Amino acid sequence: MFVTVLGFVLWYYGVSKVPVSTSAVFTGVIAVSALLFSYIFLRKLSSVEAFSRDCFCINWNYYDTSRNFQQTSSTKLES
Repeated sequence: MFVTVLGFVLWYYGVSKVPVSTSAVFTGVIAVSALLFSYIFLRKLSSVEAFSRDCFCINWNYYDTSRNFQQTSSTKLES
């Protein structure tokens, strides 16, 4: 339990030091990496729901970061 608490404390500390878009991508990647690691190390096949959820996370992260990049680029051009 101590390792779990320490992991969350370090994760929250790291999230507070990076931009929101970076932490959003990291949060979305957690589901994908958990699915991949469960297959690689445990040889557990995922369900259709898990696969569709991970595809949704990847697509949402791409959409969100590209939208934030476009907003940042347009404000830099206006300045």
